[in-house]
Amino acid sequence: MRLLITSILLTICFTAIGQFLSTKKALTFYPGTYIDTEARYTDPTGVNVIIQNSLPKWGTPLLDSGRREQGFSSLIFFNRIINEANDPIEVTIDFPTDFFSSPGSPDGYLKIFLPQDSMTLDKEAAYNYGLTSLKSLFDHGSAKPTTFHKIIYPRQECLFYLVILFNQPKAPQGQGFYNTGTRAGFGLEAHSLFYRINQMDFIRIPCGQIVLKKL
Repeated sequence: MRLLITSILLTICFTAIGQFLSTKKALTFYPGTYIDTEARYTDPTGVNVIIQNSLPKWGTPLLDSGRREQGFSSLIFFNRIINEANDPIEVTIDFPTDFFSSPGSPDGYLKIFLPQDSMTLDKEAAYNYGLTSLKSLFDHGSAKPTTFHKIIYPRQECLFYLVILFNQPKAPQGQGFYNTGTRAGFGLEAHSLFYRINQMDFIRIPCGQIVLKKL
């Protein structure tokens, strides 16, 4: 009886915020070797999208030696948004431009970047998903690296990188609070996007929206 009640409550929850399915039952013909989570989200307005979030890869070697010596490390992810609706959708992502502290690590802080480099599925098995440099993230003359905007037409998709840069001065490199055991990804509630980082602490960052685009 308890198991039945739990199952009913989970069904209600997932119906309210989007239908979440694990990768054991693939939502696409290309589930991906490095896909950690995927979910389908639908709503009465006609939005019908699949969001896939990758596993992390250790991106610290791509940082310059000066930042590594200062205690900076990084994780690299890629994300895939697939539009299965009959109309275009507009994806807008806007992360905070400042570093913010980590609730579970008092001496640590982090920042999220969206590199402008092009991500494709054939780079999935490559070192750091084919991302070869993080220099553009610190180039003040480049486009704002914390925002992303894309119109995705019906039955099309977009892929993009995401980098978590974090600093923990007291932690040995690779042994800090955030590491390759970290799991993170986008979720959708109504039309609002959020980014969730799962570790010993729980960080949930409002960061944008997905809406139908009337052309």
